[in-house]
Amino acid sequence: MPGFAGELSDRQIATLGNYLTRSFGNSAATVSANQVKELRLRPASVGS
Repeated sequence: MPGFAGELSDRQIATLGNYLTRSFGNSAATVSANQVKELRLRPASVGS
């Protein structure tokens, strides 16, 4: 699957994450744009 990191903003990814978790019944989970930004800065781990 090709990468799409540059296609969506941090806010768009947070919105999508919130939509998906709520769609599957987890209304307590919340993702913020700042959390997405922090995760993007972390180096990718191999095998996870």
